[in-house]
Amino acid sequence: MGVTLLVGVPLTLLTILPGAFAAYFGWRARQTGDNRGTAPAAIGAISVLYMLFASAAGILQRLVDRLVTSSLGVLPKASLFRSCDGSPTADVVNRHKKH
Repeated sequence: MGVTLLVGVPLTLLTILPGAFAAYFGWRARQTGDNRGTAPAAIGAISVLYMLFASAAGILQRLVDRLVTSSLGVLPKASLFRSCDGSPTADVVNRHKKH
C-alpha cells in the first residue's frame, strides 16, 4: 500500500491542480463581475470533485481487498486477480500458499 500512496498522492495532485486553478480563477473572475468565469469555475470544480472521489474510491477498494484477503485468507469475489473462468490465476495462488 505504501507504493500506491507514494505514487498516487502526487499523481492525484497533478491531475487536480488544473481544475483547482480553473475553479479558483473562475470564481474570482465571477466575483469581480465577469460572467465569463462561470464555465471554467464549474468545470474546474466538477473535475476536482471527480478526481478526489475516484482516487478515494480506488484507495478504499485496495484497502478492502487487502483486509478481506489477509483476514479471511481468501480472494475477494470481485478481484482483478481472477481469470475469466473465475479461478484465481497462478500468480495469486502461489502468493497465497502457506510456506
